Amino acid sequence: MSDLYAGRIIALSTADSDAIGYPADRVMQRIGSSDKVIVLGPFSTELKPKVQYMLSIFYLIFGLSLLVPIIVWLIPAWRSMLSLNKVAILLGKGHFDTRAKFIHFSHLNHLSNTINIMAEKIQRLISSHKNLVNAVSHELRTPIARIEFNIEMLRNNTQDNNQLTQLDRIEFSLNELNSLVSEMLEHARFDSEIPTLTFESIELNHWLRQELLLWQEANPTIVITLLGHDECLARFDRFYMSRAISNLVRNAIAYGQSQIHVGYQKTAKGWMVFIEDDGYGVPLASRDKVFEPFYRDDESRNLQKSGTGLGLAIVKQIIDWHSGSASVNASALGGARFVLSWPDKKL
Repeated sequence: MSDLYAGRIIALSTADSDAIGYPADRVMQRIGSSDKVIVLGPFSTELKPKVQYMLSIFYLIFGLSLLVPIIVWLIPAWRSMLSLNKVAILLGKGHFDTRAKFIHFSHLNHLSNTINIMAEKIQRLISSHKNLVNAVSHELRTPIARIEFNIEMLRNNTQDNNQLTQLDRIEFSLNELNSLVSEMLEHARFDSEIPTLTFESIELNHWLRQELLLWQEANPTIVITLLGHDECLARFDRFYMSRAISNLVRNAIAYGQSQIHVGYQKTAKGWMVFIEDDGYGVPLASRDKVFEPFYRDDESRNLQKSGTGLGLAIVKQIIDWHSGSASVNASALGGARFVLSWPDKKL
C-alpha cells in the first residue's frame, strides 16, 4: 500500500505465472493522487495456452529430429531382415540357388554376404556329392555286369559243390551291391529334384490289399494281415506311395519274424497308414535317425538282415512330397510300428 501511495508500479506473481516462467501475473499503479488503481492482468490466462502450444511444437520438433534419423537408419536394416528371412526359408526348403539381396545403406549387408557365401558352399557341396554318387553308381554298373556274366560262366562249367557254394555267396553279395547301387541312384534322383505328383482319389482298403497280395505270395512263411475292412477314400500319388509302402513292407519282412500288420484310417486333417511287425523293434535312441540315409543300428548289421540303408530315407522323401510325416514307435506285436500320415491337399 505504501508503494501504491508512493506511485510505484506493483508486480504480483501467482502459481500460473511461475508455471509458464513469466515474472508477474498482474501489475498495478495508482492513478495520480486519486484513490483509484489501474490494474493490468491477469496475463497467465492468455499466455499459458500459447506457451503450452509452443512447448508442444518444440517437443514434437525435437522428437522428430530424433525419430527421422532412426527411421532412415532402420528402413534399410528392416529390408535386409526381410530379405534374409526369405532366403532362410528358401534354403530350408532346399532351394540352395537362392541369394540374399544387398540393400543400399544397410548395416546388415555383411550378414547377407556371409549367408550368400554359406549358401554357395552348401550348393557346391551338395552338387559335388550328387555328381559323385551318380558317377560312382553308374561306373559300378559295368563291373557288376561283368562279374555277373563271369559267375554264370563259372556256374555252367563246374560241378564242384564247394565251388557252387562259393559262387552262391558271391552272387548274394553281388546282388546286395547291385541293390545298393540302384538305391543310391534312386535316392540321388529323388534328392536332386521333386517330381510332379499326380494326386488321385484311391480307395485305401482295396489298394492296400492289392499291394500286399504280391508280398504275401513272395513270402508265404510270413502272415501279412490288413486290419480293417471299411472303405476309405484317400488322395495321394499312386506310384510313389506304392514305393513307400513297398519299402516299409520289405523292411518289416527283413526284420520281423512271422507276422506283419498293416492298417489305415482317416484323420482330422488327412490319412494315416501304419505297418508293424513282430521283430526286435527300433531302439528309442534310434527312432529319430532311422530315416537318415545309410543309417543302420548295430543290431541290424549282419548278412541275414542286410540292406542298403536307403529304403527308409526314400520313404521319408516320398512322404515329404505329400507334405506329410513318417515316424516309428513300438508295435503291439513287439516289433516296430512305422506310421505314414499326410494331409488332404484340398484343405
